[in-house]
Amino acid sequence: MEPALSRIEREYVISSMEEEKPPLLIVCGSLCSAVPGEAYRILGEEMILDRSLPFASGSVVRVFFSHRQRGVFFDAPVPLGTGRPEIRLALGSDIFKEGIREISQTLPVVTITFDSRTAAVKPASWFALEPAFSDPGKILSNPGGVAQVAQRLGIPQESSAAARNLEFLVSLREGPAMDRSNRGGLLSFIDETACTCTLSKDYSSILPVSAPVEASIRYRRRTIRAKAIFSGRVSVDPNTDLAAFLFQEIQEEDKRFLHERAYLKKYE
Repeated sequence: MEPALSRIEREYVISSMEEEKPPLLIVCGSLCSAVPGEAYRILGEEMILDRSLPFASGSVVRVFFSHRQRGVFFDAPVPLGTGRPEIRLALGSDIFKEGIREISQTLPVVTITFDSRTAAVKPASWFALEPAFSDPGKILSNPGGVAQVAQRLGIPQESSAAARNLEFLVSLREGPAMDRSNRGGLLSFIDETACTCTLSKDYSSILPVSAPVEASIRYRRRTIRAKAIFSGRVSVDPNTDLAAFLFQEIQEEDKRFLHERAYLKKYE
C-alpha cells in the first residue's frame, strides 16, 4: 500500500470531493454498496449519506472514489444506529492512493475439475484480485450492470464479487494488453465463498447449473481443496465465458486464509 496523502493533499482531495461529488463504492469484506454522487454530501469532516448501508454497526468500511482519474480510498467505522435514514461516516484521517496489489502477495492458480476434465486459471497481470476500485464511475455508469452480472453468475448482488466482475468485464471491453483471441484461463475473483474465471466455451458449455466440481487452489506453499458448484456464466466473446463457482465444502482454516488474502483483513 502506498503512503497516506500529506495533509495538504488530503485537504485538496476532500475539497474536490465536496465540489465534484464523485460516485463511491463502499466495501466491507464480501459486501459492496454503490453510492451515486447525488446520494451523499460532505459536511466538515463527515460524509452524510441519504441511504442505509448493508453493513453491521461497528464494522469498518473502505470508501473508494476517483480523484483526478486516480483511485483513492479511506477507511471509516460504521456508526451505531445504521438503520436510520441518514448515515454519517467520518472522513478518514488517512487517505490513500489505490494500489493494485501487495508486492509480497503470492497469486493463486486454480484448477477446476468436472467429469474428469480440468481447466486451470490464474490472475490477469492487469487486474487485481483484491476489491480495489480505481474508478467507481465505471460501475455506476452501467445502470443495472451489477444486478445483471450477479443474476447471470448466480452470486449476491450486493457483493464485492459482483462489482469486481462487472469492472473486469468493462476492462475486457476496453481492450487490455492481451490477445483478444485467447481470453480464457483468467481468474477474476476469489474469496472464501466463490471464485470466478474465464473459460473456453468448449469447457463451460458442458457445465449445467449446479454441476458439482472439484476446485484446487494452489499458492506457493499451500494447496486448498474444495467442493463447489457451477452457478452461472456470462458470455465474454464467441469463444469465452465468464463462469462462477460457489464453494460448498471447504475447511474452516482455508476459509480464513482465502478471506484474509482477498480482503487483507481479519476473518471473523
